[in-house]
Amino acid sequence: MKKVGKIVRANNAQIELRIGTLIKGIQGWEKYYVVQEEDECDAENIKKIRVNYGSDCKLFAKAPTDKLTQIVSDYGGKPLSSSHPMSGFDYMDSFKHLLEGISLLQGQGICHHDLKDNNIVVDENGVLRIIDFGAAFLGDSIHVDGQRSLGTKMHIFDFYPDYNTFSPDYTVLCGLKKLFDNKGQEEFHRSLREQCNATVEEKDVFSYMETLLGMHRSICKRELLNFWNYSFNDWEHRDDLHENKWEKFFHTYWRSWDTWAVGVIYLKLLKNLFLNQTFITNTWNPHGPTIKKVLSGLLEVDPRRRLSAKAALRMLAV
Repeated sequence: MKKVGKIVRANNAQIELRIGTLIKGIQGWEKYYVVQEEDECDAENIKKIRVNYGSDCKLFAKAPTDKLTQIVSDYGGKPLSSSHPMSGFDYMDSFKHLLEGISLLQGQGICHHDLKDNNIVVDENGVLRIIDFGAAFLGDSIHVDGQRSLGTKMHIFDFYPDYNTFSPDYTVLCGLKKLFDNKGQEEFHRSLREQCNATVEEKDVFSYMETLLGMHRSICKRELLNFWNYSFNDWEHRDDLHENKWEKFFHTYWRSWDTWAVGVIYLKLLKNLFLNQTFITNTWNPHGPTIKKVLSGLLEVDPRRRLSAKAALRMLAV
């Protein structure tokens, strides 16, 4: 089978290899995932690659040769983002297949944490597989003081309110991480409102949610702010949040973050497939109400109410 190589930082390679080992413990994992394996590429090989591709790869400009390595995987197909599924694409079966993959990951305690259409590949038979576990972590065992690859600091990114597949609650978390130590209480709560508003305004998925699912932006903003006010004022772990540890927040909500991403991916696919009359006739007309209900549940702004992968699968099976 054709192999695909990827140049990464050596410490990031260890994350993917460790997660890959856990994934291989899932029965039938090959149907759902493409995982990385170690390669025999040594420092001399990396030097040669740098000479040939250094100007095309930003990573070469950021890391010395001895901090880089190559990992390899089987070729899984084209990215979903470039495959433009239209006629012949089975929306319902692929939706269930991806949710099954997420449910199985969660059974192993794994959060992918960067699920998007670039990280899903489609083979010649139309089978979807999840790739690129470089941002993955073990949700129930992540700790502030753990190894860097497992700690919360590694997995709280900068504030990107326009990044659709980061859930709204997680997006605001990223914006808040630097505020606890630097802001007074009044300024902090003003910043919280601003970040909730920016998150809902700048994610274009909220436009599709409003148009296709009837989920209005103004209501989503209010629900997101209410969730965070709950987290600070009523939640039993509020001291943990104010100490900027976040680990209990991760432990509580990590399962909802990949399911939000699935909702984003399949809402965008739905928008595109509305141009296809075969999809309207064969899928939307008989299954439209169920699809809307599942997508609305996966895209709940408040993670306490967001559908789990298992619950979404039960609804799609009816």
